[in-house]
Amino acid sequence: MRRLLARETIAVPGAAGPGWRFGLAALAPLVALMLAASVIPFAIMLWLSLSDFSFNLPGHDGSYVGLANYAAAWSDQRFHASLRLQALFIFVTVAPEFLLGLLFALAIWHGRRLTSVTLVLIALPLIIAPITVGMIWRLLLHGDYGPLGFYLSAMFTRDNASVLGSPNYAFMAVVLVDIWQWTPFFVIALLAALAKLPREPHLAAQADGASTLQVVRTVTLPLLRPTFVIVILLRIMDSFKEYDKIFVLTRGGPASATELVSPFTWIVAFDHGDLAYGSAITVILYIAIYGLCTLLFSVLRSGAAAR
Repeated sequence: MRRLLARETIAVPGAAGPGWRFGLAALAPLVALMLAASVIPFAIMLWLSLSDFSFNLPGHDGSYVGLANYAAAWSDQRFHASLRLQALFIFVTVAPEFLLGLLFALAIWHGRRLTSVTLVLIALPLIIAPITVGMIWRLLLHGDYGPLGFYLSAMFTRDNASVLGSPNYAFMAVVLVDIWQWTPFFVIALLAALAKLPREPHLAAQADGASTLQVVRTVTLPLLRPTFVIVILLRIMDSFKEYDKIFVLTRGGPASATELVSPFTWIVAFDHGDLAYGSAITVILYIAIYGLCTLLFSVLRSGAAAR
Protein backbone atom coordinates (compact mmCIF):
# COMPACT_ATOMS: atom_id res chain seq x y z
CA MET A 1 0.00 0.00 0.00
CA ARG A 2 2.80 2.45 0.88
CA ARG A 3 4.55 1.63 -2.39
CA LEU A 4 1.34 2.22 -4.33
CA LEU A 5 0.71 5.56 -2.62
CA ALA A 6 4.30 6.59 -3.27
CA ARG A 7 3.94 5.65 -6.92
CA GLU A 8 0.70 7.67 -7.22
CA THR A 9 2.28 10.66 -5.49
CA ILE A 10 5.26 10.60 -7.83
CA ALA A 11 2.98 10.35 -10.83
CA VAL A 12 1.23 13.68 -10.13
CA PRO A 13 2.43 16.03 -12.91
CA GLY A 14 3.62 19.50 -12.08
CA ALA A 15 3.73 18.89 -8.31
CA ALA A 16 7.25 20.30 -8.20
CA GLY A 17 9.89 21.60 -10.51
CA PRO A 18 9.72 24.24 -13.26
CA GLY A 19 5.99 23.75 -13.89
CA TRP A 20 5.10 24.58 -10.28
CA ARG A 21 7.34 27.63 -10.29
CA PHE A 22 5.77 28.79 -13.56
CA GLY A 23 2.29 28.47 -11.99
CA LEU A 24 3.34 30.62 -9.04
CA ALA A 25 4.86 33.18 -11.39
CA ALA A 26 1.65 33.25 -13.46
CA LEU A 27 -0.47 33.82 -10.35
CA ALA A 28 1.81 36.51 -8.93
CA PRO A 29 0.33 39.42 -10.98
CA LEU A 30 -3.20 38.43 -9.97
CA VAL A 31 -2.24 38.20 -6.30
CA ALA A 32 -0.49 41.57 -6.52
CA LEU A 33 -3.58 43.09 -8.16
CA MET A 34 -5.83 41.70 -5.42
CA LEU A 35 -3.53 43.11 -2.76
CA ALA A 36 -3.42 46.50 -4.45
CA ALA A 37 -7.17 46.64 -5.09
CA SER A 38 -8.61 45.25 -1.85
CA VAL A 39 -6.27 44.24 0.95
CA ILE A 40 -4.07 47.35 1.01
CA PRO A 41 -6.99 49.85 0.75
CA PHE A 42 -8.83 48.00 3.52
CA ALA A 43 -5.73 48.12 5.72
CA ILE A 44 -5.42 51.87 5.11
CA MET A 45 -9.12 52.33 5.89
CA LEU A 46 -8.73 50.33 9.10
CA TRP A 47 -5.78 52.51 10.12
CA LEU A 48 -7.76 55.68 9.36
CA SER A 49 -10.67 54.43 11.47
CA LEU A 50 -8.33 54.32 14.50
CA SER A 51 -7.08 57.86 13.94
CA ASP A 52 -8.55 61.37 14.03
CA PHE A 53 -7.61 62.31 10.46
CA SER A 54 -9.78 65.07 9.03
CA PHE A 55 -9.40 67.58 6.22
CA ASN A 56 -11.60 70.23 7.81
CA LEU A 57 -10.88 70.03 11.54
CA PRO A 58 -7.68 71.79 12.64
CA GLY A 59 -5.25 69.69 14.62
CA HIS A 60 -6.69 66.39 13.36
CA ASP A 61 -3.58 65.15 11.60
CA GLY A 62 -4.08 61.40 11.94
CA SER A 63 -3.14 60.81 15.57
CA TYR A 64 -4.07 57.47 17.06
CA VAL A 65 -7.36 57.64 18.99
CA GLY A 66 -8.18 53.96 19.37
CA LEU A 67 -11.88 53.11 19.18
CA ALA A 68 -13.09 56.69 19.59
CA ASN A 69 -14.63 56.78 16.10
CA TYR A 70 -16.50 53.53 16.74
CA ALA A 71 -17.78 54.94 20.02
CA ALA A 72 -18.96 58.03 18.14
CA ALA A 73 -20.81 55.82 15.65
CA TRP A 74 -22.47 54.01 18.54
CA SER A 75 -24.03 57.26 19.75
CA ASP A 76 -24.58 58.97 16.37
CA GLN A 77 -28.34 59.26 15.88
CA ARG A 78 -27.98 60.27 12.26
CA PHE A 79 -25.96 57.12 11.55
CA HIS A 80 -28.61 55.05 13.33
CA ALA A 81 -31.31 56.71 11.22
CA SER A 82 -29.42 55.84 8.03
CA LEU A 83 -29.12 52.23 9.20
CA ARG A 84 -32.86 52.03 9.85
CA LEU A 85 -33.58 53.58 6.48
CA GLN A 86 -31.15 51.15 4.85
CA ALA A 87 -32.93 48.18 6.45
CA LEU A 88 -36.29 49.52 5.26
CA PHE A 89 -34.90 50.11 1.78
CA ILE A 90 -33.60 46.53 1.57
CA PHE A 91 -36.95 45.12 2.69
CA VAL A 92 -39.15 47.17 0.33
CA THR A 93 -36.88 46.68 -2.69
CA VAL A 94 -35.35 43.20 -2.49
CA ALA A 95 -38.61 41.43 -1.64
CA PRO A 96 -40.63 42.89 -4.57
CA GLU A 97 -37.68 42.48 -6.93
CA PHE A 98 -37.36 38.83 -5.96
CA LEU A 99 -41.07 38.07 -6.24
CA LEU A 100 -41.48 39.89 -9.56
CA GLY A 101 -38.32 38.30 -10.93
CA LEU A 102 -39.52 34.85 -9.89
CA LEU A 103 -42.93 35.35 -11.50
CA PHE A 104 -41.44 36.63 -14.75
CA ALA A 105 -38.83 33.86 -14.83
CA LEU A 106 -41.44 31.13 -14.26
CA ALA A 107 -43.74 32.63 -16.90
CA ILE A 108 -40.96 32.80 -19.49
CA TRP A 109 -39.68 29.32 -18.56
CA HIS A 110 -43.10 27.71 -18.92
CA GLY A 111 -43.91 29.69 -22.04
CA ARG A 112 -40.59 28.71 -23.70
CA ARG A 113 -40.55 32.07 -25.47
CA LEU A 114 -37.17 33.42 -24.47
CA THR A 115 -35.38 34.89 -27.47
CA SER A 116 -32.24 36.96 -27.74
CA VAL A 117 -34.33 40.09 -28.28
CA THR A 118 -36.45 39.34 -25.21
CA LEU A 119 -33.35 38.73 -23.13
CA VAL A 120 -31.81 42.05 -24.20
CA LEU A 121 -35.02 43.93 -23.40
CA ILE A 122 -35.21 42.28 -19.99
CA ALA A 123 -31.58 43.05 -19.19
CA LEU A 124 -31.67 46.63 -20.50
CA PRO A 125 -32.32 48.36 -17.13
CA LEU A 126 -29.61 46.22 -15.54
CA ILE A 127 -26.86 46.99 -18.04
CA ILE A 128 -27.38 50.75 -17.89
CA ALA A 129 -24.94 52.49 -15.55
CA PRO A 130 -26.60 53.39 -12.21
CA ILE A 131 -25.77 57.07 -12.58
CA THR A 132 -27.40 57.03 -16.03
CA VAL A 133 -30.47 55.37 -14.52
CA GLY A 134 -30.58 58.18 -11.99
CA MET A 135 -30.37 60.83 -14.70
CA ILE A 136 -33.12 59.18 -16.77
CA TRP A 137 -35.50 58.94 -13.83
CA ARG A 138 -34.64 62.42 -12.61
CA LEU A 139 -35.89 63.74 -15.94
CA LEU A 140 -38.95 61.48 -15.88
CA LEU A 141 -39.86 62.53 -12.32
CA HIS A 142 -39.13 66.23 -12.73
CA GLY A 143 -42.04 68.18 -11.30
CA ASP A 144 -42.35 70.69 -14.19
CA TYR A 145 -41.52 68.90 -17.44
CA GLY A 146 -41.13 65.24 -16.49
CA PRO A 147 -43.78 63.08 -18.20
CA LEU A 148 -44.30 61.09 -15.00
CA GLY A 149 -43.35 63.69 -12.42
CA PHE A 150 -45.92 66.25 -13.59
CA TYR A 151 -48.88 63.92 -13.05
CA LEU A 152 -47.48 62.30 -9.90
CA SER A 153 -46.84 65.72 -8.39
CA ALA A 154 -50.39 66.82 -9.23
CA MET A 155 -51.87 63.70 -7.61
CA PHE A 156 -49.72 63.24 -4.52
CA THR A 157 -47.98 66.47 -3.51
CA ARG A 158 -49.13 69.87 -2.35
CA ASP A 159 -48.79 72.86 -4.65
CA ASN A 160 -47.64 70.46 -7.41
CA ALA A 161 -44.24 70.15 -5.76
CA SER A 162 -41.77 67.71 -7.26
CA VAL A 163 -42.03 64.12 -6.07
CA LEU A 164 -38.27 64.04 -5.56
CA GLY A 165 -38.50 67.25 -3.56
CA SER A 166 -41.10 65.92 -1.14
CA PRO A 167 -39.87 64.29 2.09
CA ASN A 168 -42.96 62.06 2.03
CA TYR A 169 -42.57 60.71 -1.49
CA ALA A 170 -38.88 60.94 -2.40
CA PHE A 171 -38.08 57.64 -0.69
CA MET A 172 -40.94 55.91 -2.51
CA ALA A 173 -39.65 57.27 -5.81
CA VAL A 174 -36.14 55.94 -5.13
CA VAL A 175 -37.63 52.55 -4.22
CA LEU A 176 -39.59 52.34 -7.47
CA VAL A 177 -36.53 53.28 -9.52
CA ASP A 178 -34.49 50.58 -7.78
CA ILE A 179 -37.19 47.96 -8.41
CA TRP A 180 -37.26 48.94 -12.08
CA GLN A 181 -33.49 48.58 -12.37
CA TRP A 182 -32.85 45.40 -10.38
CA THR A 183 -35.85 43.15 -11.08
CA PRO A 184 -34.14 41.98 -14.31
CA PHE A 185 -31.24 40.70 -12.19
CA PHE A 186 -33.56 38.20 -10.51
CA VAL A 187 -35.26 37.34 -13.80
CA ILE A 188 -31.99 36.46 -15.53
CA ALA A 189 -30.45 34.67 -12.55
CA LEU A 190 -33.56 32.57 -11.92
CA LEU A 191 -33.98 31.80 -15.61
CA ALA A 192 -30.43 30.45 -15.66
CA ALA A 193 -31.18 28.33 -12.59
CA LEU A 194 -34.43 27.05 -14.10
CA ALA A 195 -32.62 26.03 -17.27
CA LYS A 196 -30.27 23.82 -15.21
CA LEU A 197 -32.98 22.01 -13.24
CA PRO A 198 -33.35 18.28 -13.92
CA ARG A 199 -36.46 17.40 -15.92
CA GLU A 200 -37.05 13.99 -14.31
CA PRO A 201 -38.70 15.27 -11.07
CA HIS A 202 -41.02 17.52 -13.07
CA LEU A 203 -41.98 14.72 -15.46
CA ALA A 204 -42.59 12.36 -12.57
CA ALA A 205 -44.85 14.89 -10.82
CA GLN A 206 -46.79 15.49 -14.02
CA ALA A 207 -47.16 11.73 -14.53
CA ASP A 208 -48.67 11.51 -11.05
CA GLY A 209 -51.35 13.99 -12.11
CA ALA A 210 -49.97 17.14 -10.46
CA SER A 211 -51.08 20.45 -11.93
CA THR A 212 -48.64 23.07 -13.12
CA LEU A 213 -49.04 25.07 -9.91
CA GLN A 214 -48.48 21.95 -7.80
CA VAL A 215 -45.35 21.06 -9.76
CA VAL A 216 -43.98 24.56 -9.23
CA ARG A 217 -44.81 24.52 -5.52
CA THR A 218 -43.60 21.02 -4.67
CA VAL A 219 -40.75 20.47 -7.16
CA THR A 220 -39.47 23.64 -8.80
CA LEU A 221 -39.34 25.98 -5.82
CA PRO A 222 -37.59 23.50 -3.45
CA LEU A 223 -34.97 22.83 -6.12
CA LEU A 224 -34.40 26.56 -6.52
CA ARG A 225 -33.94 27.22 -2.79
CA PRO A 226 -30.10 27.41 -2.89
CA THR A 227 -30.33 29.82 -5.81
CA PHE A 228 -32.82 31.94 -3.87
CA VAL A 229 -30.39 32.34 -0.98
CA ILE A 230 -27.48 33.26 -3.25
CA VAL A 231 -29.28 35.84 -5.41
CA ILE A 232 -30.98 37.47 -2.41
CA LEU A 233 -27.66 37.61 -0.60
CA LEU A 234 -25.94 39.22 -3.60
CA ARG A 235 -28.70 41.77 -3.94
CA ILE A 236 -28.66 42.66 -0.23
CA MET A 237 -24.89 43.13 -0.37
CA ASP A 238 -25.25 45.37 -3.41
CA SER A 239 -27.99 47.41 -1.72
CA PHE A 240 -25.47 48.65 0.83
CA LYS A 241 -23.56 50.25 -2.06
CA GLU A 242 -26.60 52.16 -3.31
CA TYR A 243 -25.16 55.60 -3.92
CA ASP A 244 -25.10 56.57 -7.61
CA LYS A 245 -28.84 56.83 -8.23
CA ILE A 246 -29.52 58.56 -4.93
CA PHE A 247 -26.74 61.07 -5.54
CA VAL A 248 -28.29 62.02 -8.89
CA LEU A 249 -31.92 61.85 -7.80
CA THR A 250 -31.95 63.44 -4.35
CA ARG A 251 -28.41 63.66 -2.90
CA GLY A 252 -29.80 62.00 0.21
CA GLY A 253 -32.56 64.55 0.73
CA PRO A 254 -34.89 66.15 1.12
CA ALA A 255 -34.35 66.38 4.89
CA SER A 256 -32.38 63.09 4.90
CA ALA A 257 -35.45 61.24 3.57
CA THR A 258 -33.28 59.14 1.23
CA GLU A 259 -30.01 59.22 3.16
CA LEU A 260 -29.00 55.56 3.11
CA VAL A 261 -25.74 54.34 4.59
CA SER A 262 -23.61 54.93 1.49
CA PRO A 263 -24.74 58.55 0.95
CA PHE A 264 -24.31 59.20 4.67
CA THR A 265 -20.76 57.78 4.60
CA TRP A 266 -19.92 59.92 1.56
CA ILE A 267 -21.25 63.05 3.28
CA VAL A 268 -19.23 62.33 6.42
CA ALA A 269 -15.99 61.46 4.63
CA PHE A 270 -15.98 63.96 1.77
CA ASP A 271 -18.51 66.72 2.47
CA HIS A 272 -17.38 67.04 6.09
CA GLY A 273 -13.84 65.84 5.37
CA ASP A 274 -13.87 63.43 8.33
CA LEU A 275 -12.10 60.47 6.74
CA ALA A 276 -11.47 58.80 10.08
CA TYR A 277 -15.12 58.63 11.08
CA GLY A 278 -16.16 57.69 7.55
CA SER A 279 -13.64 54.84 7.58
CA ALA A 280 -15.00 53.60 10.92
CA ILE A 281 -18.52 53.52 9.49
CA THR A 282 -17.28 51.57 6.47
CA VAL A 283 -15.55 49.01 8.69
CA ILE A 284 -18.75 48.59 10.71
CA LEU A 285 -20.72 47.98 7.52
CA TYR A 286 -18.12 45.49 6.30
CA ILE A 287 -18.43 43.52 9.53
CA ALA A 288 -22.23 43.65 9.35
CA ILE A 289 -22.31 42.42 5.73
CA TYR A 290 -19.80 39.68 6.52
CA GLY A 291 -21.92 38.52 9.44
CA LEU A 292 -25.05 38.54 7.28
CA CYS A 293 -23.33 36.49 4.59
CA THR A 294 -22.11 33.99 7.16
CA LEU A 295 -25.60 33.66 8.63
CA LEU A 296 -27.29 33.11 5.28
CA PHE A 297 -24.71 30.56 4.15
CA SER A 298 -25.08 28.68 7.43
CA VAL A 299 -28.84 28.60 6.87
CA LEU A 300 -28.25 27.30 3.36
CA ARG A 301 -25.90 24.57 4.59
CA SER A 302 -28.25 23.52 7.38
CA GLY A 303 -31.14 23.33 4.92
CA ALA A 304 -29.10 21.21 2.54
CA ALA A 305 -28.04 18.92 5.40
CA ALA A 306 -31.67 18.52 6.52
CA ARG A 307 -32.67 17.39 3.04
